[in-house]
Amino acid sequence: MRITNTWFKQHPRRKWTWLSPDQKTRNQIDYRMIGERFKNAIKQSKTYPGADCGSDHNPVIAHMRVKLKKIQKAQHRLKPNLCVLRYNQEIREKYTIAVQNKFECLYELQDIEEKWDVFKSALNESVNELVPARQNKEMKNK
Repeated sequence: MRITNTWFKQHPRRKWTWLSPDQKTRNQIDYRMIGERFKNAIKQSKTYPGADCGSDHNPVIAHMRVKLKKIQKAQHRLKPNLCVLRYNQEIREKYTIAVQNKFECLYELQDIEEKWDVFKSALNESVNELVPARQNKEMKNK
């Protein structure tokens, strides 16, 4: 953490933050702190002794430059509509044949990891090729 109101050169009246009840003693006891990462964002930090806030403390104000980053939406890939396999006989038959053709090489493999990779890619590729994508809710409403 960094204390911001000690960085900048100020007139003495802009430094003190607390006035004692006898109206003579003034101390700098209130601080504005910021994390080390954002220290370059602070452009000015000082107290405002004339502020009427009903307290013996003066407010410490910091001027900060903020750069907001534009958030990019995640690229969502469209999910396949697997209900089509249940209700559309033609697509189901094509899908079954495509998967069976890709499963033929599974019998030749011995390593379980290779078998899993071939199995997974066979299912995913067949679905991506033959099954249409599900419509988004936003698209349905338009």
